[in-house]
Amino acid sequence: MSQIHKIQNRLIRFLGLITIAAFGIVSTLGSGGGSDSDGSTEPTGVRAFDFTILDNDISAAILAKNTISLFPMFTELGSEMLNTLIVADPANSPYPLAICTNVPNGTAQLSWIDNGDGVLSTGDNAMLSLDNCDIDNSGETVSGSNTVLFDNVDVSNYPPEIIIVTSISATLTIPAPGGSITFSASFKINTTTLDGINYTTTYTAQDSAGQILSVSQNNEVLFKFGCFNVTQLHSIAVPGTYDLSTTGVINANNYIMSLASGPPVNFINDLPFSGSQRLLSMSSPNCGAVGVPNGVSDSNGAYIDIVFKELFNGDLVIKVFNINDQLLSENHTWWDVL
Repeated sequence: MSQIHKIQNRLIRFLGLITIAAFGIVSTLGSGGGSDSDGSTEPTGVRAFDFTILDNDISAAILAKNTISLFPMFTELGSEMLNTLIVADPANSPYPLAICTNVPNGTAQLSWIDNGDGVLSTGDNAMLSLDNCDIDNSGETVSGSNTVLFDNVDVSNYPPEIIIVTSISATLTIPAPGGSITFSASFKINTTTLDGINYTTTYTAQDSAGQILSVSQNNEVLFKFGCFNVTQLHSIAVPGTYDLSTTGVINANNYIMSLASGPPVNFINDLPFSGSQRLLSMSSPNCGAVGVPNGVSDSNGAYIDIVFKELFNGDLVIKVFNINDQLLSENHTWWDVL
């Protein structure tokens, strides 16, 4: 199978999962406002996510899942794009992608803007562009673009060694009931390998640069993820198996929570097998990109540990603790049903 065909297959899966994640975030948050468990209207303004309110532990776990699940998708698509650009001829750019179905005028293409040396190197740009593209014959279309600027490239020893630092800017628009959903992102990626098999990919969003990942509907931003550092250890020899460590700050409909460091989550066949992810009911660190440059002052200090058990069905336990480390509740569920 050609690299372009591999990109097409990966792109279909990637955009499908992005769509699911965006819909999941919007359906979890609603369209703004909302109510507490007693039915009262929530106050406006940024405040801490209270994990001790009924069902808020599940909502927090869903947001965490949809957030961290995005990055293995980025890795999968990015790897295919990178492998193509390393061996391709920029003179053949743009590369049309025959992935749009059901819509006669839908288009998709991968463009490469070379800096003049004819090989992938520092200063090059790549852009994945979609226009009215139905990727799964569902009648739902996606439009937008994903631009990659290669800030630092060292492929002198490729294969097997490679060092790539890229800046990402992406915007995708997905039609949806209640108004189109827009997914946008700006962050940096660092990919390295010493043997061409085992890779380390790190995603960072710097607050000083205003880098962020967000989901909005009807021009209202419902979800922001900023000040993040995500590291994925993965091997091309074992697809779907990787270790993922995620930290960062989420603003979900003006409610703040953070993903904290802890034992990496080990995924097998894209399902969590072991490890844990801690959620904090505060901003850690303070993050201007998501609207809390000075943090939030109303946190009760509660936190959640999502603990993954060593089973192959995504089994997990959501544990809620108060500020004194006292266990308040324990909820058993599965990754696939969150």
